[in-house]
Amino acid sequence: MYSVTREALLERRQGDMNKEVLWNSLTPAQRFSANHFTQEGYELAFIRRSQHGDLAVLLQDQQAITVGLHGKINTESHLSFR
Repeated sequence: MYSVTREALLERRQGDMNKEVLWNSLTPAQRFSANHFTQEGYELAFIRRSQHGDLAVLLQDQQAITVGLHGKINTESHLSFR
């Protein structure tokens, strides 16, 4: 039988909560566009905030896709990661 520690459950729950907060921070247009790519295996990684609006960043392996404030998708994004 597989047993899961309390700490592991709390960590997983916190991760899920963080993802929920990210998704709730997106505009409806961003959610609509990002949803398609999550079905293709991408994961909403973070939201980059700027004076031009929030940019949702989805990652799969080493490839990044960005979704602009109005749902515009950029599959050839040249983001720098630290």
